[in-house]
Amino acid sequence: MGYSLWACCCARTYCFLTLAALGLLGLLMSREYMFNLIVDNLEEALSQVSQGGADIVGEVREQQFGRLGWFLDPEGNKVELWEPNDA
Repeated sequence: MGYSLWACCCARTYCFLTLAALGLLGLLMSREYMFNLIVDNLEEALSQVSQGGADIVGEVREQQFGRLGWFLDPEGNKVELWEPNDA
């Protein structure tokens, strides 16, 4: 696709907040970074990570630049999947 993106966020951003999984529901966690991966098919990518044991976070969001979905990796880091509009 030719996309490459690096972005900074304010320390007080909501981007890194997640509800903790693994029996700690309701505990708000914060990280200092988040991975953002570009995918061709968001539903397929979310299905694959879910089948691999990842915890899906929230609902898919439609934005003007594409669709976004999130999951937690095994270490509890939030990972964002982005399907650009032209995918």
